[in-house]
Amino acid sequence: MQQLLLSFSLLVVTLNLGCGARVGNLSGEVLLDNTPLPAGRVSVLCEVDDKPVHFSIIREGRYRFEEIPVGPAIITVETFPPSIPGPAPPSAAAPLNELPVDGMEEIEKVELLGAYIPIPARFRDPEKSGLKVTITGGEQTYDLHLQKGEEATP
Repeated sequence: MQQLLLSFSLLVVTLNLGCGARVGNLSGEVLLDNTPLPAGRVSVLCEVDDKPVHFSIIREGRYRFEEIPVGPAIITVETFPPSIPGPAPPSAAAPLNELPVDGMEEIEKVELLGAYIPIPARFRDPEKSGLKVTITGGEQTYDLHLQKGEEATP
């Protein structure tokens, strides 16, 4: 009986060690030419498992994600121009705009419109943003330093 109890205890310890943090929290500042972006959206495109996409609202230059899967990820940043009645021009459509925006209520979208600052289009494209991070377990800070190096989005 004592040997069975010892074996069970070792199994529990082994399982606990192998079940380390599989998610992490990521937060930081979003700066354009060293100035905080007042509003927008940061997206994390995980490169693990089923490649989930997570979104966070930029408020007063800061963003925060909770419980993102650990591993490599690509980051994109978007700002949104005020809505103009009528159909949007084709150039305004971004690939991430077609994805569902979990956690972004309609009122939050409206709040973003008053603080629009155009940023270079490359930052909303996962293949061109150049923003990559490896999510680790626990708390992690990753500041996004954007530079205008090309024409800003309309």
